[in-house]
Amino acid sequence: MKSFTALFYRASGGSSPVKEFIDKLSPDAQRKLFEKIGWLEELGPRLTKPHAEKIGKYIYELKVYRDDAIVRLFYFFFEQDKIIFVNGFKKKTNKTPPRQIRLAEQRRKDFLIKEGKG
Repeated sequence: MKSFTALFYRASGGSSPVKEFIDKLSPDAQRKLFEKIGWLEELGPRLTKPHAEKIGKYIYELKVYRDDAIVRLFYFFFEQDKIIFVNGFKKKTNKTPPRQIRLAEQRRKDFLIKEGKG
């Protein structure tokens, strides 16, 4: 039984950068990613390492080890039951690029403004 609903951030023009990123992944990586999104919808913030981790005040990351890299999706929780995925990328090193974290924070802020909460 789902406790949360996963949604993808939409840019002002209507595009979904996270969905576009996922569409470019291999079928195996997509399958594993959607499996973990399902776990996240069931467990919410109770899903922890090695699958998910808090990386900022409001930003979390979902991790999938595939395609010679770690596929990461950044997300935040909204209201009581929503998970908003704001960006995704492949990472080959241990350090998370600061620009990816800034992008996630900017998209979170944009989302909240659109929802009248920012």
